[in-house]
Parts: sequence; structure tokens; C-alpha cells
Amino acid sequence: MTATNVSGPVRYTSGITYDGRIAATATGGTAPYTYSIGPNSTQNNGYYPELTAGTYTVTATDANGQQASTTITVSSSKAAAERLIAGHPRPA
Repeated sequence: MTATNVSGPVRYTSGITYDGRIAATATGGTAPYTYSIGPNSTQNNGYYPELTAGTYTVTATDANGQQASTTITVSSSKAAAERLIAGHPRPA
């Protein structure tokens, strides 16, 4: 079984909010799958919205208890995001 991911960027909005996203999908193994990015985060789909910047390990578990994990880094630069908001999408 493998776990793949798509990690959305962290978006800086209204001067205070980060909105990172992870969408993970398990393949192989035996459905159904559960997904987790940490304690008390187990759910039936691999979509995790409203994340802060950081490194996350997504673990997918199949119906037989087999697991696959992948590490995802959601990164952000507040200064870069502020430039995008201001309409200046270029590096400093």
C-alpha cells in the first residue's frame, strides 16, 4: 500500500490566517482506508484543511491494519504572501 499526497500552499489572508491543505490518497491494500496526521485526527478521508505551516506525517491504514505513511511539508513565507496580497507577486 502506498500513500500519495497533494499539499496546498499556506495562504496568508486578512493579516492573521494561514490556510494550508493536505489531500492524501491511499492505493493498494484493502479498502476502506482511514487517515491520520497525528493524535485524535483519524478520519475516513485524507483531506485536512486549515493547517498552519509545518511538517505533517500522513498515515493511511487499510481494512487489514496495514499502514503506509508519507511526510508532507506545508510551507509559507508571510512576507511573500503579503506581497501577493498587495499585488506584487515577485520575490524580495
